[in-house]
Amino acid sequence: MKKKTQLLSLLLVLTMLLAFVPASAQAVDETPYDLRVLTFEDADYKGGANFAGGSDWTSLIDDPQYGGKLLYGSDGAGVTTESEAYKWTDENNTMLSHVFPFNYNAYCYWGGGHAISNYGTGDIADYGGFQTQLTVYKKGVSGLTRTGTGHNGSNNFAVHYGYIDGSAYNKTEVLPAFSFTDGVERVVDHMYITNTTYALNCYIDGNGLTAKIGDDDWVKVVAIGYDANGEKTGETGIYLCKGPDNIVMDWTKWDLSVLGKVRKVAFNVTGSSDNGYGFSQPAYFAYDDVAVRFEKPVSATGIKISSSKLELSVGETASLTATLIPANTTEAVVWTSSNDNVAAVENGTVTAKKAGSATIRATCGSVKAECAVTVTALPIAVSTGDTAAVVSKRGEMQYYAALPYGSTATIEVADAAFLLVSDASSNYINGEGANPFTLTAAQLENLFLTDVSSVPFAPAKYSKIAYMSIMNAAEGSTYDLYLEMTREAVAATGVMLDKNVLTLKPNETAKLTASVSPENTTDSLEWKTSDASIATVKDGAVTALKTGTATITAVCGSAKAECAVTVEASTPVDGVELSKNTITLFPDETAELTASVSPANATDKSITWESENADVASVKNGIITARKAGETIITVKTTDGGFTAKCRVTVKTAVEPKLESGIYQIGTPEELVWFAKKVNGGENALSAVLTSDIDLSEINWTPIGGNTVKFGGTFDGAGHVIRNLSVDYATKASGERVYLGLFGCVEGTKDAHAVIKNFTVSGSVTVKSDYSVYSGNIAGVVADGKHLDLSGVVSRVAVNADENTGKACGVGGFAGVMVDCTVTDCGNEGNVSGVKDIGGFCYELYAGTMTGCYNTGSVTAAGTYVGGIMGYAKNATIQNVYNRGAVSTTKNMVGGLVGVMDASTVTNAYTAGTVAVVETGGPAVGAAIGWAGKVSNVYYLEGTAEKGIGRADDTSAATAEAKTADQMQALQGVLGGYFKADTNAVNGGYPVLQWQPGDVVEATLTGIHIAKAPTRTEYTEGESFDAAGMVVMAVYSDGNEKEISDYTIENGEALTAGMTSVTVKYGDFTAEQPVTVTKKDVKAEYTLTMPADKTVNAGEAVAVPVTLSHTGDETTFHAADMVFTYNTDKLTYVSVDVPDSNCSVDAATAGKVHVQAYGEAKNLGEAFTLNFTVKTTATGAATVAVTSAKIDKSANAVAKDAPEAQLLDAETVLTIKATHSVTLPNIFEGETTVEDGADYTFSKTDKDESHYEYTDVKATVDGKDVEVVDNRDGTYTVKNVTGDLTVTGKRTAKKYPITVDGNAKSCISVADDVPYGEDYGFMADNLETDKYDYTLTMTINGKPYTPEFDDSYVSFMNTYFYTIKGDAITGNIHITFTQTKKGVAETTTVNFTGSGAADVTGGNPQTATTGADFTFTVKEDAKYNYTVKLGNEVLTGTNGSYTIPGTKVVSGTITVTVEKTVSTQGVKVQKYVKLENQQSVWLVTVEADPGANNVYTYSGERMFKTTKYGTNGTYAYLVIAPTLSVEDAAAQLSITAGEAAGTVSYGGDVNGSGVVDINDAQLVYDMYNAHYASFSDVAMYKFLCADIADDTPEGSTLLNVSDAVAVISKINQQ
Repeated sequence: MKKKTQLLSLLLVLTMLLAFVPASAQAVDETPYDLRVLTFEDADYKGGANFAGGSDWTSLIDDPQYGGKLLYGSDGAGVTTESEAYKWTDENNTMLSHVFPFNYNAYCYWGGGHAISNYGTGDIADYGGFQTQLTVYKKGVSGLTRTGTGHNGSNNFAVHYGYIDGSAYNKTEVLPAFSFTDGVERVVDHMYITNTTYALNCYIDGNGLTAKIGDDDWVKVVAIGYDANGEKTGETGIYLCKGPDNIVMDWTKWDLSVLGKVRKVAFNVTGSSDNGYGFSQPAYFAYDDVAVRFEKPVSATGIKISSSKLELSVGETASLTATLIPANTTEAVVWTSSNDNVAAVENGTVTAKKAGSATIRATCGSVKAECAVTVTALPIAVSTGDTAAVVSKRGEMQYYAALPYGSTATIEVADAAFLLVSDASSNYINGEGANPFTLTAAQLENLFLTDVSSVPFAPAKYSKIAYMSIMNAAEGSTYDLYLEMTREAVAATGVMLDKNVLTLKPNETAKLTASVSPENTTDSLEWKTSDASIATVKDGAVTALKTGTATITAVCGSAKAECAVTVEASTPVDGVELSKNTITLFPDETAELTASVSPANATDKSITWESENADVASVKNGIITARKAGETIITVKTTDGGFTAKCRVTVKTAVEPKLESGIYQIGTPEELVWFAKKVNGGENALSAVLTSDIDLSEINWTPIGGNTVKFGGTFDGAGHVIRNLSVDYATKASGERVYLGLFGCVEGTKDAHAVIKNFTVSGSVTVKSDYSVYSGNIAGVVADGKHLDLSGVVSRVAVNADENTGKACGVGGFAGVMVDCTVTDCGNEGNVSGVKDIGGFCYELYAGTMTGCYNTGSVTAAGTYVGGIMGYAKNATIQNVYNRGAVSTTKNMVGGLVGVMDASTVTNAYTAGTVAVVETGGPAVGAAIGWAGKVSNVYYLEGTAEKGIGRADDTSAATAEAKTADQMQALQGVLGGYFKADTNAVNGGYPVLQWQPGDVVEATLTGIHIAKAPTRTEYTEGESFDAAGMVVMAVYSDGNEKEISDYTIENGEALTAGMTSVTVKYGDFTAEQPVTVTKKDVKAEYTLTMPADKTVNAGEAVAVPVTLSHTGDETTFHAADMVFTYNTDKLTYVSVDVPDSNCSVDAATAGKVHVQAYGEAKNLGEAFTLNFTVKTTATGAATVAVTSAKIDKSANAVAKDAPEAQLLDAETVLTIKATHSVTLPNIFEGETTVEDGADYTFSKTDKDESHYEYTDVKATVDGKDVEVVDNRDGTYTVKNVTGDLTVTGKRTAKKYPITVDGNAKSCISVADDVPYGEDYGFMADNLETDKYDYTLTMTINGKPYTPEFDDSYVSFMNTYFYTIKGDAITGNIHITFTQTKKGVAETTTVNFTGSGAADVTGGNPQTATTGADFTFTVKEDAKYNYTVKLGNEVLTGTNGSYTIPGTKVVSGTITVTVEKTVSTQGVKVQKYVKLENQQSVWLVTVEADPGANNVYTYSGERMFKTTKYGTNGTYAYLVIAPTLSVEDAAAQLSITAGEAAGTVSYGGDVNGSGVVDINDAQLVYDMYNAHYASFSDVAMYKFLCADIADDTPEGSTLLNVSDAVAVISKINQQ
């Protein structure tokens, strides 16, 4: 007991002793830095000799204070070199240093600086001038002392002088500053400052330059921090005075730590005083005891790399970041690689070098972390000669390599057997498919891109970029390869032109080609003309404009060449022809006419187009658009000479065929067109059968089915013939997909194929393009087929694709491409021509079967993949086929049957057609197969090619045997039962297929048509028709056509004026050839002309003037005799008026008026005019005509004996309509009359609904209100107008509100809103432009707008005037008007609020420069989603960095709201207990810190804190629902201020009774047995407390029987 007492006593004594120990002695120093202080005291000087030659601070103090040689140089004007300049350094201590800035062309104290001083006094008045500028105030000191006036009674300090105010009078360029001489960034913790006596004297009493400090006046020192890169870290300020009652009179501590780590701190003195020459107070202050933080060494205890594993391709880079523990460690991270050849690393950036593995290590002190890097080789390798180029990945499937300009390039793709390589225009450049392949320098030049704006890298200045697309055909992978051909600048030394002289005519063009030497010059070639009014030039293309001479100059650097251009008189036009003379269309279809102007060298080939009835068909630039059923004449007319050519256009209406048992019965062209339109309109699964032959003459066919809507039904030709199929198509733009034929695209399904069968088709398919075509297929029957069965179809269609089309499209005489198709008993007899990918029957059969098919048409190509039957077969079975068509191309991979086979077979086949290839010796040219798969029982005609099989995958499985013609003609037995002998020589004696007719069947004539118009189609009455140049084709029942010459012309003799066609007859069939026949040109001395047709109103008297002219210079006439006729059902005669003449009129016979005029030398003038007046009596068309006219100039003339006058235009048609007047206000526009019973449409004068509002639009007809229909497109309609129409309405310009903000918004007064269309002016007044700079920014409808600005009144009215143009007022107007103190950067306080405000780095609030962009950073945690708003505007940030634009950083205070919500990361949802009715209780937990004094809420309810499901920071909540996803749960979570709803206890007291007993076990049992369906019966807290057990049986919920057992266990332990 005694020992225990003694021990307690000892503890008591120790406790009492500790109570008297200072807390500072007890605490561990946790400050992470030491403070070093710059005192300026000699005892603390640790450096060597200074610039003044001394080894202490006192040696740097000048005497006198003003004008001394240390501060002002020996001559008082400063020094000019930095080595001579005043400077100091606190060596071996704070490392702060200072040197006078170079201002006013010298290093001198009047240019600013920090001078060491020890002068002090208490006599401000006696020592308050500039002569004592280095003196500070010390209360109680009399006279001038040099000791004890520094901070804390020290002797020495520094005095700052210098400022920049932005005025025109202040020329200071550099502010005085101190910096760390060793270049290290450190925190300047604080310094002490005070006023100098010179400054105090001016503040208190003023002087001759400045007034004393007033109540609102102030002077402030501003410190600006800069980092090692010269970037601003921040700024802070302290007032030297703020009114007369707040003046710094003693040393005051100034916190500079807010600047953060700095390399340099600059100081400026600013204030409110301005004497008209800028800041007028002395810019002085003294400072002492500058404290600098020197960080204590902190060792790293841990390091983590952002990724532990990287997988890169050669050339790729990735960034790794290292997270250090602790974050404030002073040890640096060192990055290394275990194999720099595989992966190199620099500052965390990993660059993949070559395939292999490497380990990237980040080391910090004694800790390290590693990342395993696997580098895979790129799929593309590039080399030039023996040198491999570095290839890098620049995007998804995009690769890059740099090569010297002019070098070759060898490209290889890994694991690729066949390469398809194309340039930017989809032109193939590796026809062999070789891998690797080599491109010469010249070939690479052809691949240079003219536009490099979209390449995935920044090309060097003189580089050229070669581009190619490389497809691995086996895999289908496509790579973009960019080769940058690099070069240095090479000057041009010479330019040569291919022509030095050009002779052109107006509107002609010619191409000049310039050759520049050296060829690899980097200078650009430019073209110039000496006279752009005579000849222009662009890229060498010269265009002549008018007669004269000009010089075209090609300039490249300093070199040039010239071409003399002479523009001669033009060559006249002598005629024009059209590509077609008849066309048949259906409504909304188009067709193109081409006009050929002769001669070919005519100067002016311009033409105009006109339709006789644009309601039927209109024409523009030769493009005819059908409008409605009817006929019209399209006329082309030359500008020069007025020559014309005509084409008759017939517009027909498609007719719906009869539908029987779900099958359309088609028997006419109109019904077939209807069927095509129905399919193309979207009903693609229709079925049809032909009931008779179809003649598509003159119809430019639109294929059935296309790329968008593909035919998927059944088409049965029932043995009929479709004749004269004509597809004549020209692409309209680049990038088109072209699918042309009788059928365009056909696609059934895998289980239910589309069906086309049992017909013959003849005609032509021609495609041309002036553009680059993207893709497509062209054929006679089916362009593109998939899941299709074809049988019993014969094509006699000639198929032609021009170069641009043929380079991109598959071409076949019968089909283009067929996928999963069965082709049985079909044939092609039409000739086929294209570029590549072409076959006589089809281009490609993929995964399909062809049986019993043939081709007899010729195949003409210029590329690869060419065959008599098909160009390419993939996974196809081809059997019982033959080809007799000649095949020719300039490339290889060509065969008489198949060009290239891929996993395909050909059996029982022969070819008797020749195979001709320009490029001889190619590896894949065969009389039968170019590149073979499995080939058996195949024969070819001896001599048709060098060998039967050009190349084979397996030569043992591919054989073809040559036969003589005699042997070939006897092959039917060898070929198998599908063939038979050609007993009647229908196939040249060669075997034919069993289904082909064996006898020559005489075809019957079924019609004729004119394939080409005659040379001449315009005649004068009396002439005979000339058939020269006309081509007439006879059409036969077998679909063939033949040109005939033994036709007859029915009405071609003595053509009469007004005839429009002649009839061509052959047998029982006729065709019409359009002609134009005009009245014979009578060489009469007088001519008569009637006026043009016109429209008139019913009941109106109409004067029809008749004009009489003389062909020579006669000015008089003596007698006239004329007969007029008119329609009596619509017209009544009124009068005839013959000026200056005696006139006899006989109008006794209705409809006829005889006029005789007599006189002696009556004046003709320039033209005699007679007015024949009639009155309209009914609506419709009526004609007034002159049937005869005789005019005589003889002095003894008698009218009836006068000679005939020439009737140039002898009739006028009057269209008579009943009309009503229309009255419109000026806010609407429309016709002034309307026909009786017609609808009348009028429009707004300004249809832009966004600017005007039209209201109260009303109408009356004869004074009665009628309905006005708003068409919602800017127009209105009044229907069925039966009287005079009057329209009224109102138009009001829309008004838009104006808002103003900014710190100078009070200077601006504006209206609440302003209307569109009216200029709006406003002003900014009461401006203080001597003190402030003003800035106005404006947006209209959210877009920047600059108003007109007038500042001419500011000098005497202090007012700016602004004008917004009326047409710019198109939306809400927002004005920001700010003022900035001249030379002073105002500051704005930025407050941060919201649940995420604590995550803003840099403290809260923060200071921003008013009017400047302000950037702040949110330390975003991945477990949260952050929303940052300025007002209602959501700010968008990058990696937590957000920027507020300067226009919104207004003076005063702005508030930024930072809200954070829980992301799915850290959120977990688990099934807690299963309830009835498919409901469950779900446990939602969040393992993330909501922040100090915050709590998580779920649907607004606070969550409970728990330790069971994570760390101490885990929150829990229970939700009753059928299902609950993590995403749905996270959406209900938010953070709010407050505390948790409670902390869950797992001690077993579930019911909260205070004891653990059997009742708790029972409650848990009831819970997991779903006795409670809501938390109203048992509180959620109790539910949470019930999950006591740590284990959860497999398949069970969190709350289970184990928890009840756990409660019982706790009871037993009590």
